[in-house]
Amino acid sequence: VEPARQLLERGQIAVVAQPGIKKISCEVGALWLTQDGRGKDIVLEAGQDFQCVDHDRNACLLVYALSNAWWRFG
Repeated sequence: VEPARQLLERGQIAVVAQPGIKKISCEVGALWLTQDGRGKDIVLEAGQDFQCVDHDRNACLLVYALSNAWWRFG
């Protein structure tokens, strides 16, 4: 089952608790990602993916919309 497509409007933030080992896909727009324990932030543009590799059960991933963006997580 494919994860549901979600809309984040420019400036909105989504918080993903315990992202585990899952993929974030940016379908439209641009997203800025920051994850607990990672020294580097990620910018995703339309058509790009990011594979979360966090095994920390207390970790958190923040997804910030740099523009109106459609994305999937799972």
